[in-house]
Amino acid sequence: MRSLVLSAILTLFVALPCFAGSRLEIKLVRIAGNPGVREIARKVASGEYSVIQSAMVGLPSKSQSVKLGVYTIKCQGKQKDFRIVVEISGEEAVNTSVILEDGKPLIVGLPGDGNEMLVFEVQ
Repeated sequence: MRSLVLSAILTLFVALPCFAGSRLEIKLVRIAGNPGVREIARKVASGEYSVIQSAMVGLPSKSQSVKLGVYTIKCQGKQKDFRIVVEISGEEAVNTSVILEDGKPLIVGLPGDGNEMLVFEVQ
């Protein structure tokens, strides 16, 4: 009996990381002004931006697509090896692989005036 309880507790602790970061929120945001890289990171961390649109995808992702504004965002993979493809009117603008970390938003700049960007946050 004692080994059964210990086994159940150990299984729970091993399984807990699977539940952390089960969804990814993707936000198309606009940051006012003409901020530099450090200023963008500060504004995203403090929530100083306007959300234009947002969507959620599951993690891990088996090739999901979402449309935010004129952008089509294609996502695939696990947190430790996540592929992001951003298309504008069918033309590929961004194609990258990243590591998504809990509690650390990923910011992807977009072509244009420099004030619109995508923010990826593991939930």
